[in-house]
Amino acid sequence: MVCSHIPRAGTTSKLSARLAKDALYIVVPIAAVLVCWQLFAKLSGVPAALLPPVESIAKALFRMATEGTLWVDIGGTFLRLLKAVIIGAVVGTVLGALMGNFRHWERTFVVPLNFLLAIPGTALFPLTMLWFGLSEMAILSILIYEVTLTVMANTWSGVKSIDICPLQP
Repeated sequence: MVCSHIPRAGTTSKLSARLAKDALYIVVPIAAVLVCWQLFAKLSGVPAALLPPVESIAKALFRMATEGTLWVDIGGTFLRLLKAVIIGAVVGTVLGALMGNFRHWERTFVVPLNFLLAIPGTALFPLTMLWFGLSEMAILSILIYEVTLTVMANTWSGVKSIDICPLQP
């Protein structure tokens, strides 16, 4: 019996060549974008406040990392995202399950759901700024909107696709 998880002789060089090739597919596009960005930022005449060069961004990231503010900001972003995912998942799951199980709920929410799915959350940001100002609530409301609609649509679809025949006695 041959075990498929044990590498055969000569496969490590093939594996390392494959990993190097895969790394190129990741590194080359990123490097190309950074080079184009740097060239455009330096040669276009666009003010650095609107299009900063790559080295300015790298210096700012390094400075923020050494001061500790970068990690605080990253933590705040993840906390905000976690709040939105929890709230949006609960609301979306409940509404999607109701839509999948009860025809009245489905008829009530299917048209607004399809309409709202066509509107990206970033398009609503100016409206949320009018309602909430440039605040935490404006950002959270956009994130909750996106998560709720996505979870709601997928839960509804999942519940509707369940074959209830095996579940019936």
